[in-house]
Amino acid sequence: MSEQSPPPGSQPRPPIDPPRDAPPPPPAYMPLAAPPAGRSALAKTLSSMLLALLAISLLANVYLAIIVSALTAAGPREAVYSPGDKDHRVVILPIVGLINDDTHTFVRQSLLALREDVPRAIVLRIDSQGGHMGASDRIFAEFERFKADMAEQGSTVPIVASFGALAASGGYYVAMPADVILAERTTLTGSIGVMAPGFTVDRLLEKVGVTPEVITSDNSPEKDRFGIHRPWTDEDRDRRRQMLEPAYERFVEVIAHGRADLSDEQIRAAASGALFTAAQARDRELVDDLGYLHDAIALAAERAGVPGEVTPHVTRLQVRRGFAPLRLLGLAGGDT
Repeated sequence: MSEQSPPPGSQPRPPIDPPRDAPPPPPAYMPLAAPPAGRSALAKTLSSMLLALLAISLLANVYLAIIVSALTAAGPREAVYSPGDKDHRVVILPIVGLINDDTHTFVRQSLLALREDVPRAIVLRIDSQGGHMGASDRIFAEFERFKADMAEQGSTVPIVASFGALAASGGYYVAMPADVILAERTTLTGSIGVMAPGFTVDRLLEKVGVTPEVITSDNSPEKDRFGIHRPWTDEDRDRRRQMLEPAYERFVEVIAHGRADLSDEQIRAAASGALFTAAQARDRELVDDLGYLHDAIALAAERAGVPGEVTPHVTRLQVRRGFAPLRLLGLAGGDT
């Protein structure tokens, strides 16, 4: 295209200067952020409370899991007493302290476990002043059933009783399933008999000016026979003795079963409630010999046919120990 000439009569345009450089833009900058609004004291308090509740909830769940685990743990466990050949295992089953329903439960669960994993021999370690007649008799029955079950399986598990410082009353009773009884030289044993302590508070009530009134129905006049609010009569005492006689006869029967070589006269002469030293008990044939726990272990291994050159593997049954805070709360057991 050709360049157009200006129209006639018009003034020529002055030449256009080349454009100047544009001024540089102002330097870039970031706008300052507004400071955060301060939290109120109430919001801070609520946050702290929520965090504390969360921590408490987590801790409670942990403790709950521990409690459930402790309460559902299966039976006693075996702890190594002295290591040896595991093909020749001797198990110590302890009965320590007051004999009660908890003791019976421990023995029952222990024998159930030993049925599943039969040892070569059992050492019944007793250090007890006795306790409840019913619990002692149930423990005796548990051992008799265990021995019968082993016989049905065609196996024999020797049981050796080892007396500690004290094996009296029920502590002697529960030793009767043993094949052999060893007592330490300082053992006290015996106290063969039955008693039922009682008390009355009539004189105390009289001192404080209280007059008790106890009414029985017409058809149950014996209901108040052994009440504590009045003095006992000779008839009351005679009735209580009559109630104890079956338990005493059962005690004598159990000893006759466990100490078959003793005559009835020998048993009843010893069953006077008296305590005997170890030597006196041996003279009366209430124990077989004097010896300590290691002697009982060696004798048990010998009776089980463990070769003399073999060291048996000895374990000790004990209640599973729970988490320490549970023991403080009484929710987990220690050694029986």
